[in-house]
Amino acid sequence: MPLTIAPNEFTQPDYTIWYTADDGRKLAVGRIFRASAGTPDEALWFWSVEIGQRGGRTPPHQGYAADEGAAAREWKRCWESADVPINWF
Repeated sequence: MPLTIAPNEFTQPDYTIWYTADDGRKLAVGRIFRASAGTPDEALWFWSVEIGQRGGRTPPHQGYAADEGAAAREWKRCWESADVPINWF
């Protein structure tokens, strides 16, 4: 499953997770971003599997984590909880 993560142009760290199909179509399937201000030790990170991609995957489909790495691991845990087709809407 070809997934890539790309930064968004916001003031806080913010990333979109993209799925790319064999035919070149791309679809945003998730997001991870720093959700609170303050020092890096105080920051919370938000992660989310896009709403159209949640079917068949084990909840929670979104949440907060203490750091960027933990948010990425939680996103991946949810994403890999089921092998379901991409919802192209």
